[in-house]
Parts: sequence; structure tokens; C-alpha cells
Amino acid sequence: MGNLIAKQKNLDFYLINLVLEEREHNIETNFGKHIVEGQSSRFIGITWEDIYAQVLNHGTSLSDINRIID
Repeated sequence: MGNLIAKQKNLDFYLINLVLEEREHNIETNFGKHIVEGQSSRFIGITWEDIYAQVLNHGTSLSDINRIID
């Protein structure tokens, strides 16, 4: 469904697995092998700690907020 919506809006699609750092180790390797990726679609594993570090290291300026939202 996400791929279809992204295609209709001429956007790239990212399927993101968002978990705590201590969970889902190697999710991109283990689960990613079941996902068909293309030029405009990707599977990404990310943790809440990654998001926190991004905010902590880059402050809360408008450009940083936009980067997090993107």
C-alpha cells in the first residue's frame, strides 16, 4: 500500500522498523531478505535511540525538526 501511495505522489517509499535499541538486532539483514527493494523503495531499521541522538547532536532548530520529520 505504501509503495502505491508513494508512486502516485512521485515519492520514494521507505518501510521503517522503529524499535528500542535492545530489540530486533540485525533486523535489516534478517527481515530485509524478505523485502523486495527497488530504486524508489527501501527497508530501514532504526531505533528510538538513533532519533534521540540525532536530536541531541543537532539541536532543535527548524532545519533539524524538518530533518527528523523527513
